[in-house]
Amino acid sequence: MVGVPRSKGCSLCVKRRIKCDQVRPACGNCIKYGAECPGYDKNRKFVSGKHTIRGRGNQEQQHKQGLVMPPDTQTSTSPVSPDSTTDTSQLEARNDSFSLDASGSFVALAYHQQQQQPQQPPAHIRKLAVPVALRDDPVPLVYGLMEQLFTVQKRDEAVYNAPWFTSILSHIGRVSLLDGAMTSLLLQLVGKAKGDSMKVYRSRELYSWVLASLQKALNHPVVWKSAETLAATIICCIFELFAGTNNALTWMVHATGINRLVQQRGPASFSANSFDISLLRGVRPIIISKAIFAGHDCFLDRPKWRRISEQLTLNWGDNPASVTHPKKDIVQWAMLPHQDPFYVLHAKMPRVIRIGYSVRREMKRGIEPNAEQVDELRSKAAQLRTSLLAWFTRAKQMDAFADPVESPSSDPTSPFATVLDFRDQWEGSIVLAYWADLLILQECLNQCAEPGASKPFEKANRQLANDILRAMVQVGAGFMGPYRVGYPLRVAIDFVDEHTQHWTLTMVDKYSEHYAAMSSKVYPSNPLIGETDAKDEESIADAAAEVMPSLSLQ
Repeated sequence: MVGVPRSKGCSLCVKRRIKCDQVRPACGNCIKYGAECPGYDKNRKFVSGKHTIRGRGNQEQQHKQGLVMPPDTQTSTSPVSPDSTTDTSQLEARNDSFSLDASGSFVALAYHQQQQQPQQPPAHIRKLAVPVALRDDPVPLVYGLMEQLFTVQKRDEAVYNAPWFTSILSHIGRVSLLDGAMTSLLLQLVGKAKGDSMKVYRSRELYSWVLASLQKALNHPVVWKSAETLAATIICCIFELFAGTNNALTWMVHATGINRLVQQRGPASFSANSFDISLLRGVRPIIISKAIFAGHDCFLDRPKWRRISEQLTLNWGDNPASVTHPKKDIVQWAMLPHQDPFYVLHAKMPRVIRIGYSVRREMKRGIEPNAEQVDELRSKAAQLRTSLLAWFTRAKQMDAFADPVESPSSDPTSPFATVLDFRDQWEGSIVLAYWADLLILQECLNQCAEPGASKPFEKANRQLANDILRAMVQVGAGFMGPYRVGYPLRVAIDFVDEHTQHWTLTMVDKYSEHYAAMSSKVYPSNPLIGETDAKDEESIADAAAEVMPSLSLQ
């Protein structure tokens, strides 16, 4: 018919003469380039001239030459009827199209908006359809799973320093990606805690959808910057710590993605918004631990990031409107002002470890280490050790930390007659991390001793290692226990005798039943104390290639 455009793509794709995927309410090209999709309504275009009728013989000749499709195989150009019904499971996922509201915050298009223009999307889009459990309001589902979790686990140890159990909850129901990530994590935790294999299976199934949706969000020119995308990325890393879908090192691949995403967003994005601040504060220990185990410097030690890290807890704790206000959720209020100074010092550890590992590797190979490198190691280790000792002294004077209490051990297989109990498990986790830092720094100073001279901290290191393992029983209890003791435990195990190492690995295997990152089989070697197995390096590379989607930030 004269005046009816033949192209079925959106007006912008037709104007630009590019192929349109015809996804509604906005096509993929418009989403990709951040343009407002004009839609698929075609205005009639009237042209002057007479309609030419082709002869029947001419059409039959074209059909013989393959220029005209048979009638039964031609594509219908009739529009979709508003009254037609479409299976909602095949509708486009609500996070496939994104928009910005008036305030500039990231929101996903509401599900009911897509029902106004039902159309079956392409196969690659249908694979990312929102799971049934998340199509309606996901808030009751998430809160119901949390209620189940807190019936078998203590709530106090979960909410401390963990925005995925506190401030993230106020963002549930806004973005399907974050809803799915939080639901998959809670299903994993509840399933493991209750021995419910069906919940664990459902968590893995939902997690695969989350990874695919996360890749789409990271490739979006606007959505990758949103706090919800960062929160989902962090939750995926936490999920891998507990689940280890590929192996126990997969969390390091996700931590690499978090590093890139945080740095791409820049320090300014974590200086004002309380939700962004709580996210960086919660993931800060993971960022530093990943840098330590991977053997590279931590970006949080750079000046512009150090200024942000120095006041994360201050900005977060002074917000009375925040759902994560410490007076509501944290037992030891006095400890808060001393957390930022500790993590500022803790972020310097990866650089010292990297230098110390280089010196140790040359010494083990019988090579004379570079004198300038040894001097640098001695200077940095001594300076950082002095700063840590001063920090701990100030904190104890203000009652931020109390001396642990000795009590008889209830484990007949333990090599220790007594264990150390802190007044709070999270308080104990910071003290254990502080002891682990001292262990490494003092070992660096031992390595810098002159040949033939006695090592000044050899006895002190053995005592620190034993104290870490004695405190592991209490601090490592609960479902977040392995998260608290993972780093100090890996450091301490290299300073004890063989019998104690065997007992420690037995404890590690018990932790790995619900916390995969603690597996003794693929647990990464400490960059300073021991050589990393080549198989461990290969497994990290395999995990990077197979498990985590590429984090290309366009």
